[in-house]
Amino acid sequence: MSTRLAPLAVAAILAFAAGAAVGAGGDPRGDTASAFSQAWDRGDYTAMYALLTPAARRRVTLKRFAAGYRRAAKVATLSEVDTGRPAEPQGGEVSVPVVLRTRIFGTLSGRVALPVVESEAGAAVDWRPYLVHPGLRQGETLARATTLPPRAAIQARATSAVPAPVSSLMRWWNEVPETFTIWFPICVAMISRRSR
Repeated sequence: MSTRLAPLAVAAILAFAAGAAVGAGGDPRGDTASAFSQAWDRGDYTAMYALLTPAARRRVTLKRFAAGYRRAAKVATLSEVDTGRPAEPQGGEVSVPVVLRTRIFGTLSGRVALPVVESEAGAAVDWRPYLVHPGLRQGETLARATTLPPRAAIQARATSAVPAPVSSLMRWWNEVPETFTIWFPICVAMISRRSR
């Protein structure tokens, strides 16, 4: 009975070896891009940094590398990163789809083209600061500007008109420069403390 199973066992071993050879034949640049993007999903900046080229690690420290990603996450109000399967390497870059879920801007998506180079030591990412967010180009940084609308006039809750002296005071208060309206209560509080 064991002589019948011997050819089957040999065939199974050969099939396993062939599958392993085909599976191991993947492009190391794609594997590196995949490992980099999976580490980004987890927020594992140390693992991402370990995948950088020696030249990239000389340009930026781990602390500055992680700070760049954290700053971009703060500006974008990031709550979750979800990277997809990297595309096939083209022209020294591996394109990775990225979906960013943010608190203010909703869901943003784009692609990050990771410059991945091969050497004797293996494939590594030649990282640049613009790679912290999809859509940024060389020399660009992520920024967010918040502007407040003009202060509205104070209205009475009742349908009757606001008395003239109060109305005049409210109109004056709405025309006062904003720096005064911020500092005025502080100054009043300081004066009242001194008078005690």
